[in-house]
Amino acid sequence: MFATTEGALLVTASEALWRFDTGSGTFEAVRPLAGRRVARVVRRQPTGAYLLATRSETVGEAQTLELFDGRHFAPWVEGPGLPPSPGEVFFLEQARRGDWWLGTSAGPAWWRDGRWQFFTSTDGYTDDGAFAWLEWEDGRIWCAGLSRVHEFDGRRWNVVRRELDRANAMVRTGDGSVWVAANNGLHRFYRDAWLAVGEPEGLPDVATHSVFEDSRLQLWAGTSRGLAAYLPRVDIDPRAR
Repeated sequence: MFATTEGALLVTASEALWRFDTGSGTFEAVRPLAGRRVARVVRRQPTGAYLLATRSETVGEAQTLELFDGRHFAPWVEGPGLPPSPGEVFFLEQARRGDWWLGTSAGPAWWRDGRWQFFTSTDGYTDDGAFAWLEWEDGRIWCAGLSRVHEFDGRRWNVVRRELDRANAMVRTGDGSVWVAANNGLHRFYRDAWLAVGEPEGLPDVATHSVFEDSRLQLWAGTSRGLAAYLPRVDIDPRAR
């Protein structure tokens, strides 16, 4: 889920791209090129365009990357191409120092020395897949996979959160929190502690597929029963529980 310059949200569902108007609460379908399906919005470019992972309607063909500027689709040629047979692509992010990170169903990969380096359990990455990513100010990298969040210190991966049921998205918000959307709810990391957020806290459904903070610092969560806006009455300190 990504915010547009017009204040709308871009959401993918059932291999289709949708524009959600937060004012009217309505969805509008965005049509890709003929013969293509939109698998995922991978990232928002500094130019304001969106990088999409698309695939042919032909079964078995690999995903490719395309740019969407809000009206038109075009091939993406600004960064490294996808590795051969990467599996499903979930994110492509560029770190502050310029290196690229790729998240796939096969795990995380790091673009260095002109090639993609994939990580396995021998490097400390003990999860299946890499579905979400973020970078801390000191250069640490977090990746969320099927059941865990790992941290990369530049040499090895270490687990920082377990008990996820497939992470779907991860975002750092203005108050310093990290929110992970998973099939078993939202997981908030705040002041060095974790707090689980689910239906008792107001989510429409525990299965949470996306999480995003817009330009007004409003947190949105996309669940199996629709979008939800986070409206905290009290800023709960997870260390108190």
